[in-house]
Amino acid sequence: MQSHMPEDDDVLPATYGTMNPGFNPMLDIPVSRSQPDDPTETSGGSRRDPSIKGATRDAEELAVITEVPPHETRLEDKLFDAVKVRPQVPESYFIPPEEIRRLVTIDSILSELQRCGIGFAQTELQQKAEEIARTARNLFAVLVCHELGECILDFLNEGVCDEDMPFVRVRLEKRDGRAGRGLFKLESRRHKGRVLKCMATTKWTRANLEGLLRDQCWVLEPKEQEGAQADEEGRASKPSG
Repeated sequence: MQSHMPEDDDVLPATYGTMNPGFNPMLDIPVSRSQPDDPTETSGGSRRDPSIKGATRDAEELAVITEVPPHETRLEDKLFDAVKVRPQVPESYFIPPEEIRRLVTIDSILSELQRCGIGFAQTELQQKAEEIARTARNLFAVLVCHELGECILDFLNEGVCDEDMPFVRVRLEKRDGRAGRGLFKLESRRHKGRVLKCMATTKWTRANLEGLLRDQCWVLEPKEQEGAQADEEGRASKPSG
């Protein structure tokens, strides 16, 4: 998901447990973009060239059908449907652990990786799906909710899994030594002081970082969520240098 990038001095709140402004999973509003009725129209709104002939067009249309079967609900939508209001915590949401276990299975992970177009051999893709289900189920669920499911492979390559959550904000300094209000990266709580390299790339915009930092609470226990917030507040109170 792409977003306008704020200036460095803009401040975006990193409120744990709240949703994106204007979105409430309790409202019966479909999150997914429906497949177009016009067979020449892609999901992005553009049109396929009707001059494509024979096997080329057939192969393209078959690939689209194989990628997102019309009768199959995407994992992202199923996870959003499972979001609940956290009791006694206003505007706080979570996905029950049993729902994550039910929805994020080896088969659903494999389907999502295939949908993302990851070019692995079937055997290797199966192995990755099994590893995700075993070590990074919660992390994968949050990434899928942000349409970043394919990024799970970057986390696995760095050795990052559910045990590293919740991630904590690390403020960066500007060249003049002052703390940059809009500059930050994320680090693992398990390995404090180690910035996550897989999230220090251009793929991860500031909006994406803010979104993951905020919505990771959906798959966290309340004590983990409170611990992450306390860690971040502790870092912010320490003098730089």
